[in-house]
Amino acid sequence: MKVLITGGAGYIGSHLVNELLSLGADCVVLDNLSRGLEKRLNSKVEFAKIDLCDVAKLNKFMRGNAFDTIFHLAGYMQARESSRIPNKYWENNLVATQNLLHSLRDPNYTKFIFSSSCSVYGNNSLAIESSELNPLSVYALTKVEAEVEILRKYKSAKENVTLFRFFNVVGCSPLPYFCDIQQETLLPSAARLLLQGHSPIIYGNDFQTSDGFAVRDFIDVRDLVRALILPLNSELFGVHNLSSGHSRSIYSVVQQLIDSSKLHGVRIKIANRNSEDPSFIQSKVSTKLLGLNWEPKHQLKDSIDNFWSVFSTYFVQEDTQNR
Repeated sequence: MKVLITGGAGYIGSHLVNELLSLGADCVVLDNLSRGLEKRLNSKVEFAKIDLCDVAKLNKFMRGNAFDTIFHLAGYMQARESSRIPNKYWENNLVATQNLLHSLRDPNYTKFIFSSSCSVYGNNSLAIESSELNPLSVYALTKVEAEVEILRKYKSAKENVTLFRFFNVVGCSPLPYFCDIQQETLLPSAARLLLQGHSPIIYGNDFQTSDGFAVRDFIDVRDLVRALILPLNSELFGVHNLSSGHSRSIYSVVQQLIDSSKLHGVRIKIANRNSEDPSFIQSKVSTKLLGLNWEPKHQLKDSIDNFWSVFSTYFVQEDTQNR
């Protein structure tokens, strides 16, 4: 089984690559390393540094390869950033997806697994796959457009396409550099501030929720990648939410991070909310995934403990190298 993973040097992609390797897959990674880390790449994978917006280079590579399955994880994913550099998001999330689809040698015989986002729902107290889409950010809108584009392009081979809408991904394998390191994601941004001796920041405490803080559904990356591989040996296609089914207040998650850090006495700072942030996005575990014997295994505390352990080591190493 030959598998292509775009964004395979990223946080989620690197976990997926290792899961696929454990199954004996022949893995090829495409990544432009604008957000990914080459240090995450397993020595057993073939790696090509290619930007999906470079059509000539992409097409040349794809002409020389045939894949049984493509996992398309490459793209930008920070909602607030997308309002500052919208053109970059349209290029990296939508145009890149179009280019990848156009480059396929035989889409009728290649399974295509796409990483979408729960942000396509906007505010939703219990999102299901048929819920109305109401994107609140440029990032979310690029995911909506990419979904429509993929479904349209594959209308004659729709059973080859699986779209997973990721909810908030946390945790990591206990391997160096495998933690989330993005600047605006909740846990990395809060952890950086803690390690710099500052208070972590939460944006907004005036949401329409029980405690005033935004509510999210968090899923461990190790559980998520176990779900991503399900289409390889099943007839799982169409759209599926990837969630834990358990929602938590942003405040309680940051407080858990402080507890994991053992930096006692730290106070959380409240800043103005962002228009891109919905009050709540919650879901229930997909019944189709449950029917394939998948269920979340990792508790949120375990996810945050693992994240802190790996991220704090990464932060010290990177800080030392940058001095």
